[in-house]
Amino acid sequence: MDNQQNISPAINEFLDKIIDEKKYENLLPEVRDQIKTDLQDRVNQYLNARLINKLDDKQVEELQELLKQKSEVEEVNKFFEDRIPNLKEVIAASLLDFRKIYLGLK
Repeated sequence: MDNQQNISPAINEFLDKIIDEKKYENLLPEVRDQIKTDLQDRVNQYLNARLINKLDDKQVEELQELLKQKSEVEEVNKFFEDRIPNLKEVIAASLLDFRKIYLGLK
């Protein structure tokens, strides 16, 4: 699964855990891989939306400019770190919310 090589070990572990918690029956390895790839995309979209929601209008414009420049992932991460003081907590809360939604608990 090539695009999963770019995700952090913590997110990779999170994805594996929620797939296990979903308790799919008779899940073939290739189907699990596809579910994980799809979930990775959904988690990224969910996190991005939650992080952007924490920015003010001026910061959103700055982010748009940064993205137009095709900046490296590290630069984008630094952008969020510099502008969201409790970034780790926001990410953790967002992942917990995503888990609840995915598992049908919310």
